[in-house]
Amino acid sequence: MMGGVEYRESDVRYIKAIATHPDPVVTAPEIAEAIDVSQQAAYDRLSNLESRGLVKSKQVGARARIWWLTTTGREVYAEIIS
Repeated sequence: MMGGVEYRESDVRYIKAIATHPDPVVTAPEIAEAIDVSQQAAYDRLSNLESRGLVKSKQVGARARIWWLTTTGREVYAEIIS
């Protein structure tokens, strides 16, 4: 995948959940619910994906952060579903 880079199954689950969400941005609680993990687990994995350039985030309130796929993240998703 993506130039020989392999992604963990859990990475794939998060990328798919973000890509297929009806809104253009998601929150960690929405992803947690979608893939049945704790909110903290979702936040931690989203942070990891961000450090690897697959998602971006923005603080939008005192306690709210939104996440979306980067161009690289969308390319990985396209490769996953092909």
